[in-house]
Amino acid sequence: YGSSSSSSMGGDQGVRRLQEVTYDEFCWSMDHCWVIVAGLICFFLQGGFGLLETGSCRAKNAKNIMLKNLMDACVGGFVYYCFGWALAHGGETTNEKGAPNGNTFAGNGQWMLLPHKNIEAYGYYLWFFNYVFAATIATIVSGAVAERIQFRAYMIYSVLLTGFVYPICSHWIWSPDGFLYRAGVVDFAGGGAVHALSGVAALMGALALGPRDGVFVDGKYKGVKPHDTSM
Repeated sequence: YGSSSSSSMGGDQGVRRLQEVTYDEFCWSMDHCWVIVAGLICFFLQGGFGLLETGSCRAKNAKNIMLKNLMDACVGGFVYYCFGWALAHGGETTNEKGAPNGNTFAGNGQWMLLPHKNIEAYGYYLWFFNYVFAATIATIVSGAVAERIQFRAYMIYSVLLTGFVYPICSHWIWSPDGFLYRAGVVDFAGGGAVHALSGVAALMGALALGPRDGVFVDGKYKGVKPHDTSM
């Protein structure tokens, strides 16, 4: 009876604590949970892109393609942690009237997510959400240059795109300090900062490298034999 009574008292306390949760606390928890879940869903794009790209390439290059997708996530996470976030959202400040008054071109602050007076203690979930988009930027371009770029050159491009180019461009349109944001530009579902940017980068890479040897001969597509190497 004693243990049953203790369990009952513990359960009653849990119920009372649940009843004490305010509407604002509930919304706060749900908002953060949704952002993390949405980030995880976007992170699965890495696997989807890997399967799509290997299926569009020859079997001999499948391992190389999958390794590049893996390195996009690893290298992208490191550089975005070190300085990508700082260039995108670091140093966001407001004036006495509550209007943004930071740098309109690029962020400057919170390098390596160091504590800052304007960053919340729970701000890491926002870093994760933005990081998965930064990694996706590099992976989108990898499909356009597949089978035609050296691994070392690809890593250099991935670092530059994830750590510098994308953070600055996303600052323009996503940060309240960005000049496009202040001009009233609305980026719907990342159509500008993610898809347009990666599309232009992919086009430039494809134009610079040209068609794939053995797949396109005399301007004609010869096809790729089906394979299941990536599986």
